[in-house]
Amino acid sequence: MPPRCKLGYTMDVGHGLFGDPLLPRVYTFTVNVTGPYGPMDPLTYVVDLSALGDTSLQRDTVTWATKDIAKHLKEGLKAQVQQAKAVTRLAEYVGKEIEVRHNPNPPQNT
Repeated sequence: MPPRCKLGYTMDVGHGLFGDPLLPRVYTFTVNVTGPYGPMDPLTYVVDLSALGDTSLQRDTVTWATKDIAKHLKEGLKAQVQQAKAVTRLAEYVGKEIEVRHNPNPPQNT
């Protein structure tokens, strides 16, 4: 497998994994590799899925949770855009007020 590539595996649906207290939450993965220059030392990874227990992954599949997270991110972005527009309008209003107060007698157009 080329460098920086990933292999992804679906462990279980979130509600199935976290809903059953008898299923293990900690998994150990050992990777044994023979590279172009011969065998490499094994790499061992310990994955503790308990860290995901209080996230949206607890309820749904990873795919559904990802869609749910994306939906919330879009809603947050929409709110930020509305807030930015409101701040822009406020800044324009304040700028006009400052201009009027610094120049109380603007020239008349004839």
